[in-house]
Amino acid sequence: GADQILRAAAPSQSDFRVHSNLSNVLLTLPDRPSQHVAESLQIYRRWQQVPATRVEALLEEANFHWGEGNLVDAEQLVAKAQATTPSRDGYLLQLLLIGYGWSDLPAAKIQIDQLPPGLMQEDVFASLVSGLWLRLGDGAQALEVLNRMPRDFIGENRQFLPKSLRVGWAHFISGKPLAAAAEWKQGLRVVDERLQSDPNRAELLRWRAQLLALVGEKEAALAAWRLFEESMPPGRTVSPLTAIEFHCALGNRTAAMDLLKSMDQADGRGSNLRLQYDPSFALIRDEPETRRYIAETREHLAQLRARGPVGESLLRPAPAPVTQGSDKSVAVLAFANLSEDKANEYFSDGISEELLNVLAKV
Repeated sequence: GADQILRAAAPSQSDFRVHSNLSNVLLTLPDRPSQHVAESLQIYRRWQQVPATRVEALLEEANFHWGEGNLVDAEQLVAKAQATTPSRDGYLLQLLLIGYGWSDLPAAKIQIDQLPPGLMQEDVFASLVSGLWLRLGDGAQALEVLNRMPRDFIGENRQFLPKSLRVGWAHFISGKPLAAAAEWKQGLRVVDERLQSDPNRAELLRWRAQLLALVGEKEAALAAWRLFEESMPPGRTVSPLTAIEFHCALGNRTAAMDLLKSMDQADGRGSNLRLQYDPSFALIRDEPETRRYIAETREHLAQLRARGPVGESLLRPAPAPVTQGSDKSVAVLAFANLSEDKANEYFSDGISEELLNVLAKV
């Protein structure tokens, strides 16, 4: 539990990475209570007061809020980090939030122009930027980014796909369907080569099914899709948006729309706006149900923006139930910082807080 983890980390109070890893563990414990969220945020906040770790701690907290769908919190934290010291991870989170969280494509275009040129040599930036150019409908710009990539497979930071898939779509929206088909066939060969050494990897099976559908091999695509579904790890299922994308590639409008009607709109990020912008969903984009879903997603994002940040409320976990029958109590006095370094003041404050958290559960 959280108490044991805190005690295990105690010998390394001065190590930011230990505390950061501790907060990540707290957030992945089963049935994560609000107390764990508060403890993790307190860890981030404590290290944000230390100049040497301020930027990293701000981005760690921003990553947490990005994962929770708290886009306003994440956006504000990244802005603070970048204002302090611009960093590679800061640019990455900015791009994710603007282009894929809020799906604000005009702002994303400005953000792309502001990226340091060296970042475009990394797979993750090339993948994200090329994806945004495709959503903006600019196949030429997407191709320019992708052609600078020497590798035939994008594999970094949750970006895992054959480059030829993106290159094919860039040709397709540029009015070159034959060039697109040739690229998708090349992508299929790349995926098949990787499957020889990693035959059960779900992502590879997914892309094999998708590419087979795109080149018109429908029966083989359906068989590959079933294999992909069977390969999913325990506890995980195929997301509806992924399944819709596959059925759009197959040309199966009815199946795609049935899946759309079953989707839960309340996603904290704008990933569902792929339906409006991503060329792979063109088959169903003009359907009334799709338009309604897009409008509801935009309204949801507007409500998130209006609600503002939620981080301060997460720092106040739900109070523990009051138990009767005991008049015993204990007080924790503030620890004094006896060192000559006043920058260590937050450590003594932190020890008091951690003791309070632990004793509150006794």
